[in-house]
Amino acid sequence: MSRNIENHDSVLLLQDCIAGCKMALESMDDIREHTDDKQLRELIDKYYDEHTGLSVDCRDMLDKAGADIKCVCKDGCEAADCNEDGSE
Repeated sequence: MSRNIENHDSVLLLQDCIAGCKMALESMDDIREHTDDKQLRELIDKYYDEHTGLSVDCRDMLDKAGADIKCVCKDGCEAADCNEDGSE
Protein backbone atom coordinates (compact mmCIF):
# COMPACT_ATOMS: atom_id res chain seq x y z
CA MET A 1 0.00 0.00 0.00
CA SER A 2 1.30 3.42 -0.86
CA ARG A 3 2.39 5.52 2.11
CA ASN A 4 1.00 8.61 0.36
CA ILE A 5 -2.70 9.13 1.01
CA GLU A 6 -4.08 11.06 -1.92
CA ASN A 7 -7.82 10.73 -1.59
CA HIS A 8 -10.66 10.75 0.88
CA ASP A 9 -11.59 7.12 0.18
CA SER A 10 -8.17 5.95 1.40
CA VAL A 11 -8.63 7.87 4.64
CA LEU A 12 -12.07 6.33 5.14
CA LEU A 13 -10.71 2.86 4.45
CA LEU A 14 -7.94 3.28 7.01
CA GLN A 15 -10.45 4.57 9.57
CA ASP A 16 -12.65 1.52 8.91
CA CYS A 17 -9.62 -0.76 9.30
CA ILE A 18 -8.93 0.78 12.70
CA ALA A 19 -12.56 0.24 13.71
CA GLY A 20 -12.43 -3.37 12.48
CA CYS A 21 -9.25 -4.05 14.42
CA LYS A 22 -10.84 -2.59 17.55
CA MET A 23 -13.87 -4.87 17.17
CA ALA A 24 -11.62 -7.89 16.63
CA LEU A 25 -9.54 -7.02 19.70
CA GLU A 26 -12.67 -6.66 21.85
CA SER A 27 -13.95 -10.03 20.61
CA MET A 28 -10.63 -11.72 21.36
CA ASP A 29 -10.66 -10.17 24.85
CA ASP A 30 -14.15 -11.60 25.42
CA ILE A 31 -13.17 -15.06 24.16
CA ARG A 32 -9.87 -15.15 26.07
CA GLU A 33 -11.76 -14.90 29.38
CA HIS A 34 -13.56 -18.17 28.66
CA THR A 35 -10.71 -20.13 27.07
CA ASP A 36 -9.08 -22.93 29.02
CA ASP A 37 -7.29 -24.52 26.07
CA LYS A 38 -3.63 -23.47 26.00
CA GLN A 39 -3.24 -23.79 22.21
CA LEU A 40 -6.35 -21.73 21.56
CA ARG A 41 -5.19 -19.06 24.01
CA GLU A 42 -1.80 -18.88 22.26
CA LEU A 43 -3.53 -18.53 18.89
CA ILE A 44 -5.77 -15.77 20.24
CA ASP A 45 -2.71 -14.00 21.66
CA LYS A 46 -0.90 -14.27 18.32
CA TYR A 47 -3.76 -12.71 16.38
CA TYR A 48 -4.37 -10.14 19.11
CA ASP A 49 -0.80 -8.92 18.62
CA GLU A 50 -1.21 -8.91 14.83
CA HIS A 51 -4.41 -6.85 14.99
CA THR A 52 -2.81 -4.43 17.45
CA GLY A 53 0.05 -3.95 14.99
CA LEU A 54 -2.32 -3.43 12.06
CA SER A 55 -4.21 -0.79 14.00
CA VAL A 56 -0.97 1.01 14.88
CA ASP A 57 0.14 0.90 11.23
CA CYS A 58 -3.16 2.41 10.07
CA ARG A 59 -2.95 5.13 12.72
CA ASP A 60 0.62 5.92 11.67
CA MET A 61 -0.43 6.24 8.01
CA LEU A 62 -3.29 8.57 8.92
CA ASP A 63 -1.03 10.60 11.18
CA LYS A 64 1.66 10.97 8.51
CA ALA A 65 -1.00 12.14 6.07
CA GLY A 66 -2.32 14.67 8.59
CA ALA A 67 -5.75 13.01 8.57
CA ASP A 68 -8.01 12.82 11.62
CA ILE A 69 -8.48 9.49 13.33
CA LYS A 70 -12.22 8.97 13.71
CA CYS A 71 -13.39 7.88 17.13
CA VAL A 72 -14.64 4.32 17.28
CA CYS A 73 -15.80 4.27 20.90
CA LYS A 74 -18.85 2.26 21.82
CA ASP A 75 -21.16 5.24 22.11
CA GLY A 76 -20.33 6.21 18.51
CA CYS A 77 -19.46 9.86 19.17
CA GLU A 78 -17.14 9.95 16.09
CA ALA A 79 -15.13 12.86 17.52
CA ALA A 80 -11.62 13.05 16.11
CA ASP A 81 -10.16 14.02 19.50
CA CYS A 82 -11.95 11.38 21.60
CA ASN A 83 -9.60 9.13 23.58
CA GLU A 84 -12.14 6.32 23.94
CA ASP A 85 -10.98 4.64 20.73
CA GLY A 86 -8.50 2.30 22.36
CA SER A 87 -5.44 4.36 21.54
CA GLU A 88 -2.80 4.84 24.17
